[in-house]
Amino acid sequence: MSAQEILMEEIKHQPEPVLREVLHFLKTLERAQKAGVNAPAKNVFAKWRGRGHLPAGKNTDDYLRLTRNANGS
Repeated sequence: MSAQEILMEEIKHQPEPVLREVLHFLKTLERAQKAGVNAPAKNVFAKWRGRGHLPAGKNTDDYLRLTRNANGS
């Protein structure tokens, strides 16, 4: 079964609000493609590597500990 066939079969079982949301997504995607919006980068980590900065005096482990635990402990 092709991806198109699977998708069509799955769509048949969805409620109306879900179908409207899928249609909205597809139209948005189509408009973006017509407008020439660039596709997302294939490797987002490579794109953003080196652009972020940690607060002064923090290493990665300290920063992750601080952001994952609200009290920093």
